[in-house]
Amino acid sequence: LFRSPEAFTFFASNDVPDKMVFAEAIRTGILIQARLIRENIQRYSHSSHYYPDQFGWEVERVLRTVDRFSDTGVDYLPAVIELRKALTEKSEYKEGNYRIESVLDKWIKNKK
Repeated sequence: LFRSPEAFTFFASNDVPDKMVFAEAIRTGILIQARLIRENIQRYSHSSHYYPDQFGWEVERVLRTVDRFSDTGVDYLPAVIELRKALTEKSEYKEGNYRIESVLDKWIKNKK
């Protein structure tokens, strides 16, 4: 189900008849997205592979999805924190911070 960020695009923008069917899978999907971000950063082989807006599209859709599914009773905060941590993955080619980090920080702060 969550092998790619496109699933979050669907859930971020579409209603489903029964949110509970997908509630736990979304939490798992966030953790998968965190792993994919880490793997992407680890694959950097040149400084041009980094750019400040990277991962913004994916993370924004995750947050929109989580906000839409916030009434399911699933605590998504730990998974979103893990997503945030993924953006700090080390790479000798990473040149700075990602712009989406401040969005995640604000979202996390508002949920604590």
